[in-house]
Amino acid sequence: MSFVRLANPLSFNAATAMVAALNGQGIYAFMGNEHVGRVNPAYHFVVGGFPVYVAAAELELAREYLQSIESEWAARKTRPPADGEVPDCPACGGESHPRKNWLLTILTNFAVTLTGFPVPSTRRQCVECGHVWRPGGREPFSPEELGYDPDGPVEGDFVDWLKSKVSRLRSIGYEHTADKEEPRP
Repeated sequence: MSFVRLANPLSFNAATAMVAALNGQGIYAFMGNEHVGRVNPAYHFVVGGFPVYVAAAELELAREYLQSIESEWAARKTRPPADGEVPDCPACGGESHPRKNWLLTILTNFAVTLTGFPVPSTRRQCVECGHVWRPGGREPFSPEELGYDPDGPVEGDFVDWLKSKVSRLRSIGYEHTADKEEPRP
């Protein structure tokens, strides 16, 4: 049985996904230079990519299957993203990923450490053209959808307890008589 090169993606992840998709369809495929990619995927320039090989008898079937995947991907790019989907680049329509800024990441991690609350970043960057943007937000929930008025008055035992705890934040380190009397939750 002879094998021929089907594709030569530079990305180790793209080659792995291609092999998995072909094997899932019953087309035997394997990746060249996989050992190098497992050690360090950044060596793709040294080895010239990660070629995907299939049996010569199944070459046309594999090409047809990959074409169908690409046409589904192109059809996905023409419709607007649904809730929870990653938005495509508004400039070129390419794939996007969250924007990474090392200084912002350090400051965000520092803020999370101090406050305990995560600070989400919504900026995205296109993989193909490098365009950076912030996707538009969703419409807020209406009071009918929530089932209550979020701007209305909120009272109750929990709110009173929380107000008493927050009022003591200025005096952290000092003992309060109320702390000794009431059990902590």
